[in-house]
Amino acid sequence: MAKPKKDLNYIANIEKAISEKYGAETVQNPKNLWSKEKEEQYLLQIKKLQEKTDRLQQKIEKVELSGFLISKKLLNKDSNRTCSVCSTYSFDSKDDV
Repeated sequence: MAKPKKDLNYIANIEKAISEKYGAETVQNPKNLWSKEKEEQYLLQIKKLQEKTDRLQQKIEKVELSGFLISKKLLNKDSNRTCSVCSTYSFDSKDDV
């Protein structure tokens, strides 16, 4: 099968009509406006976004504990409610203070 031949005049007319309606920037190649500084900023933004996504993913990560899925965030909260003097367990959270 032969490829259909492109009509370059038709393409040029469409680009001209688009640039007249929406401005010359719409038909430019995006690489023309790209620089090394913009590339570095873009890579830095991607890195920050990935770090933020990783932190959020760690917060919602689930761990199986005795047949149940529990948020890993909940397992990291340890509180010692046992009295160091009398070794009794306290049910009141204010006793930790």
